[in-house]
Amino acid sequence: MAINLSTNDLANVVRNTDFSETVSVTVDGTPPEVISSISVTPSQSDSGITISTTTSSITFSGSYEAAFDQDKIKSFPVEKSSMLKDAVYGDDPSTTSVVETDFEIEPERELTTAEFELKKQEFPTIVQPTTSTSFAAVPSNHTVFNAVQDARETVTITYSVSIVYDSGTHTDTITHEIDTDITTFANKLTELYP
Repeated sequence: MAINLSTNDLANVVRNTDFSETVSVTVDGTPPEVISSISVTPSQSDSGITISTTTSSITFSGSYEAAFDQDKIKSFPVEKSSMLKDAVYGDDPSTTSVVETDFEIEPERELTTAEFELKKQEFPTIVQPTTSTSFAAVPSNHTVFNAVQDARETVTITYSVSIVYDSGTHTDTITHEIDTDITTFANKLTELYP
């Protein structure tokens, strides 16, 4: 008696792009075993993905919204504002023969807690920015003002499958490779802020 999945590797998809794929579950043997339930657990949850099971199939659908969890998306509430410490420019300390006054000595950055508290006295509506790791995690009614894409080209999600049948439980895995591209990230920003 054997339980077989039609595939253990779902077709690659691009992040934030809708897809749907079904994996068939079959039982060999005479007489065949009867499957009573199938459960699937992802290595990383994603609010954009739906997993549906029957006693003979597993369907994965939706779009991966949070697979690339090293995105850095900064936002603040609508009708509020955020403030950054301006970059500091001056002479390039590594040269002595040519004076370059456009050299960035200190990059633009978020305010420290102490700097924020001082500025808040002068500008009561400012807030510290919220940093999210996916567009799905950006709070509603927030304005995104900075977004840096996760540098990884692919992320692999592993699904642990548990199939309960007459004689016991069969365990298996299904993997799904999610690709990224610059266009998809840019399109998501355009979708949010046309």
